[in-house]
Amino acid sequence: MRIIKLSLILTILFISSISVNSSYLELNTENSLNETEWSDVIPVSTSSDSQSYLPSIAVDSKGILHTVWYDNSDILSAGVDPDIFYRSMNTTSGEWNDIVLISSTSDQPSYDPVLAIDSDDNIFVLWDDSSDIVSAGTDRDILMRSYNSTTELWNSIELISTESDGHSYRPYITIDSNDNLDIVWYDISDIDSNGVDNDIFYKSFDRSTSTWSTTMVISDISTSSSSNPEIITYNSDKYILWIDSTDIDALMENPLFIPAVVSTVLALIFLVLLIKKGKK
Repeated sequence: MRIIKLSLILTILFISSISVNSSYLELNTENSLNETEWSDVIPVSTSSDSQSYLPSIAVDSKGILHTVWYDNSDILSAGVDPDIFYRSMNTTSGEWNDIVLISSTSDQPSYDPVLAIDSDDNIFVLWDDSSDIVSAGTDRDILMRSYNSTTELWNSIELISTESDGHSYRPYITIDSNDNLDIVWYDISDIDSNGVDNDIFYKSFDRSTSTWSTTMVISDISTSSSSNPEIITYNSDKYILWIDSTDIDALMENPLFIPAVVSTVLALIFLVLLIKKGKK
C-alpha cells in the first residue's frame, strides 16, 4: 500500500437535488453529442412531509433505478426520527414503486445512506445508526441491509462495524468485478493502537467464501482526524480517498504520505489517496 499525491479538479455534477422537504430527480436523455434533453424535475420522496437528505442512486442491469435517502417523516410508521428510505423506478416505463422503510427495526436516528448493486442485481444499502440492534450497542455503528433479487425479499439488518467500540460514520461501498464488497467509513475506535481520533476503516466481503474480513485501519499514518472516505475498484486494485487534517509539515517529511491541499478551515484539510495493488 502507498499513498500518492493528487491534484484536485472541482467539477460539480448534479444528478439529483434536495429541497427543504423533498428529494428530486432529473433524467437526462442524450440523443447525440450535440443534443441533450432533460426531463422535468421528478419528486422522489413524494410521501415525505418533512426534511429529506443525502440521496444515493444506482441502476441495475435491467435498467431499474434505485434510490435511498434519509428522512424525518413518519412514513410507514417510522416515527419522526431520521430513517432510511428506498424507492425504485423502471426507466423504461417511468413507473415508480412504493417507498420501502429500510431501517425498520431502528429506534434511533439513521443517517448517511449509500447503496450499490452487484452483477446479479442484489442491492446493498449501508448507513450509520445509534440503535442497539444486532448487538450493536448504543454507539453509532455501520449497518447494512441487502435485497436478494432471487427471492425478491429484503434481508435482515447486519452489523458491519463489529470491531468498533466507538462511533462509526459515513459508510461508502463499492462492488468489484467478482461481486466482492469493499466498504469504508470513518471511526473513533482505537483499533490497532491508532488512537481515538477519527480514522478510516476498511472491511470487505468475499463472495466466493461468504466471509467478512477483519476491520483494517487505512489511515494508520495519519496523526489527526480523517473523515469522509470513498472507495472504488479497478480490476484488482482498490482506491480509497478521504479528507485528513494531519499536520502538513509532518506529512511532507514522509514520502509515502504526500497530500494535496483542498481547503483550510481552522486546520489544514488534505485530500489523500491510498492505492492497494491487487494480484494480477
